[in-house]
Amino acid sequence: MVDGRRMAKADRRRHLLDAASEIIRTQGSDALTLAHVAERCGVTKPVAYQHFRTRSGLLMALYRDLGNSHSAAVSDALSRHAARPIALSDVTEILSTAFIDCVLENGVQYSAISAALAASAEMDDFRQEIRNETVRAYQSALAFGSIAPQQAQRSVFIGILGGAEALAESATRGSITRDEAIASLSKLMGAMLQG
Repeated sequence: MVDGRRMAKADRRRHLLDAASEIIRTQGSDALTLAHVAERCGVTKPVAYQHFRTRSGLLMALYRDLGNSHSAAVSDALSRHAARPIALSDVTEILSTAFIDCVLENGVQYSAISAALAASAEMDDFRQEIRNETVRAYQSALAFGSIAPQQAQRSVFIGILGGAEALAESATRGSITRDEAIASLSKLMGAMLQG
C-alpha cells in the first residue's frame, strides 16, 4: 500500500513498522530493508532512516513492538484479577497463554526477527535486554499469585523463558497444538517455581 500523505511522527512510525511486519510476513526477513519499507509506505528513504537509522534499528524496533504486545496482553489479563490474590496456577496459565498467543499471532515475524537479531553483537545485546525485561515482568506478575517475587529467582525465569520459546516454536511449526503448548508451559512454570 502506498501512502505518502503527511502523518504525525508517531503515526508514521507505526505505519513504517506495520509495513516492515508485512514484508517479513510475506517475503521473509532477507527482503527487509529501509528502502523497501519506505517504498511500501510511499515515502522517501530519508523518512525511514529518520525513524530507524539502520536495518538493525528497524529490527530492534520490531522486536520491541512484539515485546510490548506481549506485555500488554499479560497486563490486561492480570488486571482482570487485580481485586483479589489469585493462585499460582492461575498466574502461570495467564503468563503461558499470553506468551504462546503472542508468538502464534506473530509467528513468522517473531522467528525471523529473533533470528536476525542474533546476527550481530549489538542486536544480540538488545535481544538479551528484551529477554531480561520479560524475566522482570514475570517476576512482578507473581505478586498476583501465591509465591513472593523474591522467591522467584532470576535463573529460574531464564529457564522458564527458554522453555517458553521452545514450546512456542513447536506450536508455530504445528508439532504441538496451542493448548498443548499453554498447558505444558503452565506446568513447567508451576514446577520450577515450586521446586
